[in-house]
Amino acid sequence: MACDDSLDTKLGNHIAGFDFKYGVMLFEQPFSLYGQRLGEDAADFYRVTDNANLFGMSIYLLGSKVCIEASDTNVVCDNSSSDVKNCYYEHGTY
Repeated sequence: MACDDSLDTKLGNHIAGFDFKYGVMLFEQPFSLYGQRLGEDAADFYRVTDNANLFGMSIYLLGSKVCIEASDTNVVCDNSSSDVKNCYYEHGTY
């Protein structure tokens, strides 16, 4: 789905993000919690907006690595309460 040009919030391709991972031994097995957050500086060149989030955990069970993750890239196409969504990758480069 393409956004209408009037709803385009991207002034450029300025993506920033961070990630984290915390690992411990749990019941003598490696266990990790991790996450990631990405966004564009489309609002005013310093606030990160239109964020995409990922959170997860992993552990080894019965010789296999098991991961459970949740992610969200469903953002609104403009900075108001619009019903038009699914515009995370609206820059022409994508």
